[in-house]
Amino acid sequence: MKWLGQLALLGVRQQNRVRYRLKSRRWKTADCEIAYLLSRPRGARSTLVFLHGLGASKDQWGPHIYSLADAYNCVFIDLPGEGESSYDRTQSYSPFVQVERLKAFLETQCFTDIVLIGSSIGGCIACLYAATYPTGVSRLIALAPAGLAAMRPSPAMSRFVREGKHPFGYRTVSEMQAFWDIVFTSAPEVPTFLAKALAIKGAFRYPRVGKILGDFEDAGLYLLQSRLAEVQAMTLIVWGSNDRVFDISCVDEVNRLLPQASICIIRGAGHVPYLEYGEQTLAAIRQFIL
Repeated sequence: MKWLGQLALLGVRQQNRVRYRLKSRRWKTADCEIAYLLSRPRGARSTLVFLHGLGASKDQWGPHIYSLADAYNCVFIDLPGEGESSYDRTQSYSPFVQVERLKAFLETQCFTDIVLIGSSIGGCIACLYAATYPTGVSRLIALAPAGLAAMRPSPAMSRFVREGKHPFGYRTVSEMQAFWDIVFTSAPEVPTFLAKALAIKGAFRYPRVGKILGDFEDAGLYLLQSRLAEVQAMTLIVWGSNDRVFDISCVDEVNRLLPQASICIIRGAGHVPYLEYGEQTLAAIRQFIL
Protein backbone atom coordinates (compact mmCIF):
# COMPACT_ATOMS: atom_id res chain seq x y z
CA MET A 1 0.00 0.00 0.00
CA LYS A 2 3.02 2.30 -0.06
CA TRP A 3 2.04 3.41 -3.54
CA LEU A 4 -1.24 4.87 -2.24
CA GLY A 5 0.51 7.44 -0.06
CA GLN A 6 2.98 8.35 -2.80
CA LEU A 7 0.11 8.77 -5.25
CA ALA A 8 -1.72 11.04 -2.80
CA LEU A 9 1.37 13.24 -2.39
CA LEU A 10 1.76 13.52 -6.15
CA GLY A 11 -1.92 14.39 -6.44
CA VAL A 12 -1.64 17.26 -3.93
CA ARG A 13 1.43 18.59 -5.70
CA GLN A 14 -0.22 18.50 -9.09
CA GLN A 15 -3.43 20.02 -7.74
CA ASN A 16 -1.53 23.07 -6.46
CA ARG A 17 0.36 23.45 -9.73
CA VAL A 18 -2.84 23.35 -11.77
CA ARG A 19 -4.89 25.51 -9.41
CA TYR A 20 -2.32 28.31 -9.34
CA ARG A 21 -1.19 27.88 -12.96
CA LEU A 22 2.39 27.05 -12.01
CA LYS A 23 4.53 25.75 -14.84
CA SER A 24 7.41 23.38 -14.12
CA ARG A 25 10.74 24.51 -15.55
CA ARG A 26 14.40 23.47 -15.40
CA TRP A 27 17.62 25.47 -15.77
CA LYS A 28 20.97 23.80 -16.35
CA THR A 29 24.63 24.73 -16.06
CA ALA A 30 27.77 22.64 -15.90
CA ASP A 31 27.63 23.02 -12.11
CA CYS A 32 24.02 22.20 -11.31
CA GLU A 33 20.44 21.91 -12.48
CA ILE A 34 17.70 23.98 -10.86
CA ALA A 35 14.04 22.95 -10.92
CA TYR A 36 11.49 25.70 -10.39
CA LEU A 37 7.83 26.61 -10.73
CA LEU A 38 6.90 29.73 -12.67
CA SER A 39 3.77 31.86 -12.95
CA ARG A 40 3.39 34.85 -15.28
CA PRO A 41 -0.06 36.42 -14.83
CA ARG A 42 -1.02 39.07 -17.34
CA GLY A 43 -0.12 42.61 -16.29
CA ALA A 44 2.21 41.60 -13.43
CA ARG A 45 5.37 43.67 -13.05
CA SER A 46 7.05 42.53 -9.83
CA THR A 47 8.67 39.09 -9.63
CA LEU A 48 8.58 37.20 -6.33
CA VAL A 49 11.41 34.68 -5.99
CA PHE A 50 10.91 32.10 -3.22
CA LEU A 51 13.70 30.16 -1.48
CA HIS A 52 12.57 27.32 0.80
CA GLY A 53 14.07 26.03 4.04
CA LEU A 54 16.20 22.97 4.78
CA GLY A 55 14.62 19.72 3.61
CA ALA A 56 11.66 21.50 2.01
CA SER A 57 10.93 22.20 -1.65
CA LYS A 58 9.20 24.47 -4.14
CA ASP A 59 6.02 22.41 -3.70
CA GLN A 60 5.66 23.00 0.06
CA TRP A 61 4.78 26.69 0.41
CA GLY A 62 1.06 26.13 0.97
CA PRO A 63 -2.05 27.59 -0.70
CA HIS A 64 -1.90 31.07 0.83
CA ILE A 65 1.58 31.76 -0.53
CA TYR A 66 0.77 30.14 -3.88
CA SER A 67 -2.22 32.49 -4.23
CA LEU A 68 0.29 35.30 -4.86
CA ALA A 69 0.78 33.73 -8.29
CA ASP A 70 -2.58 35.20 -9.33
CA ALA A 71 -1.21 38.75 -9.19
CA TYR A 72 2.59 38.49 -9.39
CA ASN A 73 5.22 36.76 -11.44
CA CYS A 74 6.28 34.02 -9.01
CA VAL A 75 9.33 31.78 -9.10
CA PHE A 76 9.39 28.92 -6.59
CA ILE A 77 12.89 27.45 -6.64
CA ASP A 78 14.19 24.09 -5.50
CA LEU A 79 17.55 25.12 -4.07
CA PRO A 80 20.44 23.09 -5.52
CA GLY A 81 20.79 19.88 -3.57
CA GLU A 82 17.10 19.69 -2.69
CA GLY A 83 13.74 18.83 -4.20
CA GLU A 84 13.94 18.10 -7.92
CA SER A 85 17.14 20.11 -8.38
CA SER A 86 20.43 18.28 -8.84
CA TYR A 87 22.46 16.93 -5.94
CA ASP A 88 26.15 16.02 -5.97
CA ARG A 89 27.68 15.08 -2.63
CA THR A 90 31.11 16.26 -3.83
CA GLN A 91 29.86 19.84 -4.25
CA SER A 92 29.38 22.49 -1.58
CA TYR A 93 25.94 23.72 -0.61
CA SER A 94 27.06 26.43 1.76
CA PRO A 95 24.91 29.59 1.71
CA PHE A 96 27.70 31.54 0.01
CA VAL A 97 27.91 29.03 -2.85
CA GLN A 98 24.12 28.97 -3.14
CA VAL A 99 24.12 32.78 -3.45
CA GLU A 100 26.40 32.53 -6.48
CA ARG A 101 24.23 29.81 -8.05
CA LEU A 102 21.16 31.98 -7.50
CA LYS A 103 22.97 34.92 -9.09
CA ALA A 104 23.83 32.85 -12.16
CA PHE A 105 20.22 31.69 -12.46
CA LEU A 106 18.68 35.14 -12.13
CA GLU A 107 21.13 36.66 -14.61
CA THR A 108 19.78 34.41 -17.35
CA GLN A 109 16.13 35.32 -16.71
CA CYS A 110 14.15 38.39 -17.75
CA PHE A 111 12.73 39.15 -14.31
CA THR A 112 12.12 42.73 -13.22
CA ASP A 113 11.56 44.34 -9.81
CA ILE A 114 12.70 41.24 -7.90
CA VAL A 115 11.32 40.63 -4.42
CA LEU A 116 13.39 37.92 -2.76
CA ILE A 117 11.49 35.81 -0.21
CA GLY A 118 13.21 33.11 1.84
CA SER A 119 12.43 30.89 4.80
CA SER A 120 14.97 29.58 7.34
CA ILE A 121 18.13 28.64 5.39
CA GLY A 122 16.43 30.07 2.31
CA GLY A 123 15.96 33.28 4.31
CA CYS A 124 19.67 33.34 5.13
CA ILE A 125 20.54 32.90 1.45
CA ALA A 126 18.08 35.66 0.50
CA CYS A 127 19.65 38.07 3.01
CA LEU A 128 23.18 37.23 1.87
CA TYR A 129 22.16 37.72 -1.75
CA ALA A 130 20.65 41.14 -0.98
CA ALA A 131 23.81 42.13 0.91
CA THR A 132 26.13 40.91 -1.86
CA TYR A 133 24.13 42.17 -4.84
CA PRO A 134 22.15 45.18 -3.59
CA THR A 135 21.09 46.32 -7.06
CA GLY A 136 19.59 42.92 -7.84
CA VAL A 137 16.82 43.08 -5.24
CA SER A 138 14.10 45.71 -4.84
CA ARG A 139 12.71 44.26 -1.62
CA LEU A 140 13.59 41.44 0.76
CA ILE A 141 11.35 39.26 2.92
CA ALA A 142 12.98 36.80 5.32
CA LEU A 143 10.96 34.37 7.41
CA ALA A 144 12.96 33.31 10.48
CA PRO A 145 16.28 33.39 8.60
CA ALA A 146 19.06 31.09 9.74
CA GLY A 147 22.45 32.49 10.66
CA LEU A 148 21.61 34.81 13.56
CA ALA A 149 22.59 34.34 17.20
CA ALA A 150 19.75 34.11 19.70
CA MET A 151 19.94 35.46 23.24
CA ARG A 152 17.87 32.43 24.24
CA PRO A 153 18.81 29.57 21.88
CA SER A 154 16.09 26.98 21.35
CA PRO A 155 16.61 23.53 22.90
CA ALA A 156 16.96 22.08 19.39
CA MET A 157 19.73 24.50 18.44
CA SER A 158 21.41 24.19 21.84
CA ARG A 159 21.63 20.44 21.43
CA PHE A 160 22.93 20.80 17.89
CA VAL A 161 25.69 23.19 19.00
CA ARG A 162 26.52 21.13 22.10
CA GLU A 163 26.34 17.59 20.71
CA GLY A 164 26.31 17.97 16.94
CA LYS A 165 23.00 16.09 16.77
CA HIS A 166 20.31 17.63 14.63
CA PRO A 167 16.55 16.96 14.52
CA PHE A 168 16.09 18.72 11.17
CA GLY A 169 15.32 15.65 9.10
CA TYR A 170 13.64 12.28 9.53
CA ARG A 171 13.69 8.69 8.30
CA THR A 172 10.72 7.19 10.14
CA VAL A 173 7.23 8.24 11.12
CA SER A 174 8.29 8.71 14.75
CA GLU A 175 11.24 10.90 13.74
CA MET A 176 8.93 12.89 11.48
CA GLN A 177 6.49 13.48 14.31
CA ALA A 178 9.33 14.62 16.59
CA PHE A 179 10.53 16.98 13.86
CA TRP A 180 7.03 18.38 13.35
CA ASP A 181 6.73 18.98 17.09
CA ILE A 182 9.71 21.31 16.78
CA VAL A 183 8.72 23.03 13.54
CA PHE A 184 5.01 23.52 14.25
CA THR A 185 3.24 24.93 17.29
CA SER A 186 0.49 22.40 16.59
CA ALA A 187 1.73 19.56 14.43
CA PRO A 188 -0.66 18.54 11.63
CA GLU A 189 -2.46 15.22 11.85
CA VAL A 190 -2.28 13.06 8.75
CA PRO A 191 -3.58 9.55 7.97
CA THR A 192 -1.17 6.70 8.67
CA PHE A 193 -0.71 5.82 5.00
CA LEU A 194 0.23 9.42 4.21
CA ALA A 195 2.58 9.67 7.19
CA LYS A 196 4.41 6.57 5.97
CA ALA A 197 4.72 8.05 2.48
CA LEU A 198 6.13 11.28 3.91
CA ALA A 199 8.61 9.31 6.02
CA ILE A 200 9.81 7.44 2.93
CA LYS A 201 10.47 10.75 1.18
CA GLY A 202 12.17 12.05 4.32
CA ALA A 203 14.47 9.01 4.44
CA PHE A 204 15.49 9.68 0.84
CA ARG A 205 16.28 13.32 1.67
CA TYR A 206 18.01 12.60 4.99
CA PRO A 207 21.61 12.26 3.69
CA ARG A 208 21.16 15.48 1.70
CA VAL A 209 19.87 17.32 4.76
CA GLY A 210 22.93 16.23 6.71
CA LYS A 211 25.30 17.27 3.92
CA ILE A 212 23.68 20.71 3.49
CA LEU A 213 23.59 21.28 7.24
CA GLY A 214 27.25 20.31 7.49
CA ASP A 215 28.19 22.77 4.75
CA PHE A 216 26.20 25.47 6.53
CA GLU A 217 28.00 24.73 9.80
CA ASP A 218 31.39 24.83 8.06
CA ALA A 219 30.54 28.31 6.73
CA GLY A 220 29.67 29.47 10.25
CA LEU A 221 26.43 28.93 12.12
CA TYR A 222 26.02 32.68 12.67
CA LEU A 223 27.31 33.84 9.31
CA LEU A 224 24.46 36.34 8.85
CA GLN A 225 25.66 38.35 11.87
CA SER A 226 28.45 39.97 9.87
CA ARG A 227 26.45 40.62 6.70
CA LEU A 228 22.90 41.63 7.63
CA ALA A 229 23.85 45.27 8.18
CA GLU A 230 24.95 45.45 4.52
CA VAL A 231 21.40 44.89 3.23
CA GLN A 232 20.12 48.02 1.47
CA ALA A 233 16.80 46.79 0.14
CA MET A 234 13.55 47.49 1.96
CA THR A 235 13.25 44.51 4.28
CA LEU A 236 10.49 42.65 6.10
CA ILE A 237 11.39 40.10 8.75
CA VAL A 238 8.65 37.63 9.74
CA TRP A 239 8.96 35.46 12.85
CA GLY A 240 6.63 33.09 14.68
CA SER A 241 6.34 33.90 18.37
CA ASN A 242 6.62 30.18 19.23
CA ASP A 243 9.53 29.33 16.91
CA ARG A 244 11.29 26.29 18.40
CA VAL A 245 14.04 26.19 15.77
CA PHE A 246 15.34 29.77 15.86
CA ASP A 247 14.11 31.46 19.01
CA ILE A 248 12.29 34.76 18.57
CA SER A 249 15.09 36.47 20.53
CA CYS A 250 16.94 36.45 17.18
CA VAL A 251 14.77 39.47 16.36
CA ASP A 252 16.87 41.45 18.85
CA GLU A 253 19.83 40.97 16.52
CA VAL A 254 17.76 42.10 13.54
CA ASN A 255 16.80 45.28 15.39
CA ARG A 256 20.45 45.90 16.25
CA LEU A 257 21.95 45.11 12.86
CA LEU A 258 19.18 46.31 10.55
CA PRO A 259 17.07 48.79 12.53
CA GLN A 260 15.31 50.06 9.40
CA ALA A 261 13.74 46.64 8.74
CA SER A 262 10.03 46.11 9.29
CA ILE A 263 9.27 43.34 11.80
CA CYS A 264 6.15 41.18 11.78
CA ILE A 265 5.61 38.75 14.67
CA ILE A 266 2.99 36.09 13.94
CA ARG A 267 1.50 35.31 17.35
CA GLY A 268 1.13 31.61 18.05
CA ALA A 269 3.11 30.50 14.99
CA GLY A 270 6.12 28.23 14.99
CA HIS A 271 8.96 28.03 12.48
CA VAL A 272 6.71 27.91 9.40
CA PRO A 273 4.10 30.65 9.86
CA TYR A 274 3.22 30.53 6.16
CA LEU A 275 1.77 27.05 6.78
CA GLU A 276 0.33 27.44 10.29
CA TYR A 277 -0.93 31.01 9.99
CA GLY A 278 -1.16 31.43 6.26
CA GLU A 279 -3.68 34.26 6.22
CA GLN A 280 -1.67 36.44 8.60
CA THR A 281 1.60 35.73 6.79
CA LEU A 282 0.03 36.44 3.41
CA ALA A 283 -1.47 39.72 4.68
CA ALA A 284 1.94 40.86 5.95
CA ILE A 285 3.59 40.04 2.61
CA ARG A 286 0.88 41.72 0.55
CA GLN A 287 1.00 44.87 2.65
CA PHE A 288 4.78 45.05 2.35
CA ILE A 289 4.99 44.61 -1.44
CA LEU A 290 2.09 46.87 -2.41
